[in-house]
Amino acid sequence: MFNTLVTYKGEPQSYKGPPPGLSTRLFLRVGPSPLDTMCHLVYPASRAWHPQSDTALMLLSARGEEVARRQVKIACGGSLLWRVNETFSAEERAAAGENCYIIVRDTTCRLFGYHGLVGARAFSLDHMFGF
Repeated sequence: MFNTLVTYKGEPQSYKGPPPGLSTRLFLRVGPSPLDTMCHLVYPASRAWHPQSDTALMLLSARGEEVARRQVKIACGGSLLWRVNETFSAEERAAAGENCYIIVRDTTCRLFGYHGLVGARAFSLDHMFGF
């Protein structure tokens, strides 16, 4: 069962041979005020692939309506540490309302990372896998 070639939705899950063409769809929960949401995205690569990611950070309302979008680039083998309150304005966050969330989308590579809530006395951290 280990080290077998597996394909999921047309995307190879084995990293044997040349890098596979993979994509990313990640969901980030946005914490209520006064908490901030942090995210550390990683573009891991054991071999050269695309020199940079083409990553969209989308702020969506609880109804799934896109309120704001930011495009970021992450170097192959690099990472990006960012916070929602530094990336999206107070006006954009207010327009998104309660229970808003972030979608991280990239069609050029698979990103991994961590996200969590940061506050005066609270911190949580979750590991994310790109699909």
